[in-house]
Amino acid sequence: MDTNIDKKSAIKLKGKSFKIKNRDEALAIRNDFVKSYIDSKLVDLESFCGLMQYDAMDDSYTYFLGFEIADNEILDDLDFIDRQIDQSLYLEIFLNEEESLEDAYRYAYEEFFPNKKYFHNLSSDVEFYQYDMENKRIGNSELYISLMKNPHIV
Repeated sequence: MDTNIDKKSAIKLKGKSFKIKNRDEALAIRNDFVKSYIDSKLVDLESFCGLMQYDAMDDSYTYFLGFEIADNEILDDLDFIDRQIDQSLYLEIFLNEEESLEDAYRYAYEEFFPNKKYFHNLSSDVEFYQYDMENKRIGNSELYISLMKNPHIV
């Protein structure tokens, strides 16, 4: 799995939020989201993001799907909410065609974090999707896990 650790700029998104009990529910929501906007002018934006935020209080997740806000009036007329992700250090996981988002999450939480050099900073995980217009499907995908350095490691 190709990975990198890098600081990313803040992003502003407009989209829809969903409460789910486990990560596995996100795939169906994501597929419905793509179907909802595939034939609309939103596909011209060519990419969208998913934000996965764990809520320890009720052992659930908030899953947000949306489009980056730019100087684009397309998003103004929709019943979307705004979300912002602050600048942060991220573990970047770049997926090839054989790797799934589930593989990337498994790698991050089962292999990367046990190294104890970094901790999850408890911000949303960011899923980035590019749309493949030619094949009418999600093309490239990337996962960004927000990090903070372990202060006890020199």
